[in-house]
Amino acid sequence: MAEEKTSQEWSPAAIKDELERQARSGKPVSAQVFFNDDVAAAALPETVSRVIEQAERSVGKPGAVTLGKVRPSANSASVSGDPGAIGALLESTEVKAVLPNVVDDILPKPVKRELR
Repeated sequence: MAEEKTSQEWSPAAIKDELERQARSGKPVSAQVFFNDDVAAAALPETVSRVIEQAERSVGKPGAVTLGKVRPSANSASVSGDPGAIGALLESTEVKAVLPNVVDDILPKPVKRELR
């Protein structure tokens, strides 16, 4: 099977930039962190805590990320806090993806409209 390519819009650099942009706007920065399939659901809470601590240490900001709800069925967790520390979560080999909770509208915008 060929290796899947991720859109540049969802690349780690683009995600980090988006988190930083949201922080500049004054809005709270939060994201959903998805873990690799080999992370067992039973071990997810401990794995999430360890990965968050490692990310905080790597940016030198202990306590910068707040853990929200852990969802074993989705192999994910909600986090909020410092955008740099959240972005650093992407550096963990156990993390599959980090997606901001606030994203632009994904529905197509009409180009031509007829007035009635």
